[in-house]
Amino acid sequence: MRDRLGTNRYYGDPAVVKYYGTLDGLLQGEQALLAKLRPDLSRFRMLDLGVGAGRTTPYFAPFVREYVGTDVSPNMIDLCRSRFAERGWKHVQWLVADVKDMTEIDDDRFDFVLFSFNGLDSVGGDEERRRALLEIRRVSAPKGVFALSSHSLGPVPEWLSFRAKVEDAFRPPRTARKILTLPRDLVRTAILRAANPRLSEIAAADRAILTDTRHRARRVQNYYIRPEEQLRELEAAGFRDPRVLTAFGDELRGEAVADVRERWVDYLCKT
Repeated sequence: MRDRLGTNRYYGDPAVVKYYGTLDGLLQGEQALLAKLRPDLSRFRMLDLGVGAGRTTPYFAPFVREYVGTDVSPNMIDLCRSRFAERGWKHVQWLVADVKDMTEIDDDRFDFVLFSFNGLDSVGGDEERRRALLEIRRVSAPKGVFALSSHSLGPVPEWLSFRAKVEDAFRPPRTARKILTLPRDLVRTAILRAANPRLSEIAAADRAILTDTRHRARRVQNYYIRPEEQLRELEAAGFRDPRVLTAFGDELRGEAVADVRERWVDYLCKT
């Protein structure tokens, strides 16, 4: 399939694969998710989408009935196979797969699907994203769970604001590091401002594909969406009771959803 956002190229780069192999541990929201699901993990058949170099694997694979890790990058999957070979897990499988077309996976197979690290935001534009969610719904078992994270569009104007960068650098606790790195942050912000739509256009949009930076300040494109729009998108794909979660696992409702200021937002829904 067409690699609209350059995802395959980026995650196939050996330097990027090596970097992702150094990442370890769950993010705060993922820790809250693990605690919430821990009582049911032993009966779950789990699909870990966009597994990368296996950052989440040690925290879920030992506790589930079946674990399948997939990634669009063959190099990432090769690293997972070598990294966890000594574990001797018989219930673990690794697959090179595109989430938009998982024909190698049967319908209704998984009780728990995880798409962490904003992986959904790398699959492409509106149509590619819709296809990915429909595929995830297809391979999800009835009465299962789907958890994901996604970039939130709401905080982006502030994130790309020169004024916000300066105010943050001089806001207590004021540190030498914050002040010394301010010029670099302003240059990086200027580069991103030039590569993206005007802040007024971003502020008026519900969703957008924006240029971002990742490993070694390489520029990549990511999909950003407002949480209330993401909830509607999940419902349209057939997921039930989609919820926005804080980093502590608490559910947000009503106006609190639109007021989310975190750039990364966690979602949990039923299948």
